Amino acid sequence: MTLQDIARTALSNLGRRKVRTVLTSMGVIVGILTIVTMVSLGVGVQREITRQFSVLGLENVFVRPRLAEGGFFTQFGGQQRQKPITDAIVARWRTLPNVSAVTPLVTLDEATALFAYGDNSKRVALSGPAILSNPLLRPAEALAGTLDPPPPGALIIDKDLVPAGLTAAELVGKQATIVLRSPRGEEQRYEFAIAGVSSRSNGDDAAQLNVADLAAMKGWWYNQPDYVQSQGYDQVVVRAADINGASKLVGAFRSEGFSVQSLELILDTANRAFAVINIMLASVGGLALFVASLGIVNTMIMAIY
Repeated sequence: MTLQDIARTALSNLGRRKVRTVLTSMGVIVGILTIVTMVSLGVGVQREITRQFSVLGLENVFVRPRLAEGGFFTQFGGQQRQKPITDAIVARWRTLPNVSAVTPLVTLDEATALFAYGDNSKRVALSGPAILSNPLLRPAEALAGTLDPPPPGALIIDKDLVPAGLTAAELVGKQATIVLRSPRGEEQRYEFAIAGVSSRSNGDDAAQLNVADLAAMKGWWYNQPDYVQSQGYDQVVVRAADINGASKLVGAFRSEGFSVQSLELILDTANRAFAVINIMLASVGGLALFVASLGIVNTMIMAIY
């Protein structure tokens, strides 16, 4: 019996019970589509998350000082740091191999600040230069001036801070005031030149300042003029030359006693979670294919009978 005869006999037998053949074929097709769809969904989401992390920069390492328990400084909104990240440490990190950039940061989220220009004033959130961009949002553009990291004595504001009746171009180069109001009832004013106006508008009016200016403001807020010398920087972003270099830096910084976070470590954790999810999705699809296989077995048994 040749292969052609076998194929002819098989097709002839399938044609005898057309409804049963169609239903069995549909069960197999549904089972295969289910397992392919489930696995493709998990893999697709995993690849998209990996792409988003790659845009953010997997080679970035975020270093923070470890916090000590208790301490006098805790009573005023912060914790004493076991090992501050000082200028000397930042300078030493810049000389490490596989390091392409080191950016110290100071945060002032806890302060109450106002942006004042002329007779207009508006509450503002103060931040340092933007290190990472959000891939889900459209990149900010310069409506006027520049969006380069501002030098000391200059700032970049969002477009919502532009007073009514004025344009962004009219503000560039003009003097504006940042007013800090402390819980003690005191007020401190800082004069800045407006270097640029950003197109960003997300409901949280913000102004970007130089790290040195933020450190001076935070020193006044906590009544510590030498804030960076005593408490150090709040965070340092170390950019490695590649991902392998970032992995080595994570271990080196942790051995020095600092708290370290890396996007690569977060991505590894996410990939392990997705591996479990993919197995679960494949199991659901495999179950559907198994049920379809039982239909085939049933059809073959009935055909033999």
